[in-house]
Amino acid sequence: MQYSLKRCIYYNRYDKNTPIPKLNFYIDLTLMFMQRERNP
Repeated sequence: MQYSLKRCIYYNRYDKNTPIPKLNFYIDLTLMFMQRERNP
């Protein structure tokens, strides 16, 4: 799960559809929050 989460973060960060760094930052925060909710 953690490996796939990091993979998703990297894909979102280097995705050409979202060139805005701030948006990628919020995506990272959302993924981290989701992971914390699933694995407290």
